[in-house]
Amino acid sequence: WDALVSPDDPFTEVNLYHHVSVVGAFAEQRFGLRRNLPFTTIANFEMQNAFFGDFDGDGLADLAFGFSDGTQFGYDAEVVYHEYGHWIVRRLADIPSLSADRIGLDWTGGSINEGAADVFSMLLRPDPDLGEYAGAGFRDGPIRQLDEDRTCPRDLQGEVHVDGEIVGALGWNLIQRLGTRRTGDLLVGAVAEWGPDVDWDKGRTVNWILAQI
Repeated sequence: WDALVSPDDPFTEVNLYHHVSVVGAFAEQRFGLRRNLPFTTIANFEMQNAFFGDFDGDGLADLAFGFSDGTQFGYDAEVVYHEYGHWIVRRLADIPSLSADRIGLDWTGGSINEGAADVFSMLLRPDPDLGEYAGAGFRDGPIRQLDEDRTCPRDLQGEVHVDGEIVGALGWNLIQRLGTRRTGDLLVGAVAEWGPDVDWDKGRTVNWILAQI
């Protein structure tokens, strides 16, 4: 085990190649969302997390998967699908991760983005427990559990991943009621309606529409 969880682990690259290919084909075949250039995917990133962003400074988004003493994030398919989900959100909508108003910083955009990425992951792996493998390395249980209902503003805590569970829990409810195919269609349609000024009030409106269809 110690030999596997290391910056020299070659299998992480193999696993990432497979799962990035799986989710990329899914996004293209189901929603017509195709990248013109392949992702630069970084294995054994020296940080205990996984990320979507431009890490090599070439102006293009990358996928990066880190490791810790207990886990390789690049081994967890649900984490890979989640990070790719951030690209899908970016492809469909212009949502800032952070904004500000007269009261202070507003992380709503980032929270909704995180929740949508969780739902995209669940479309491929219909399971409300996300990241069981990755989570086992540094916490007791999966990274997120979305089988319990969450509401706004009761469950807002001011951290993007926690607040995003409101959207994630909605997605799991829809998957249970409508299945992954219909939920995917509704999610893509909803994200395409979000703009740079998206907030929880507009999010509730979108969620209501989704629940009625």
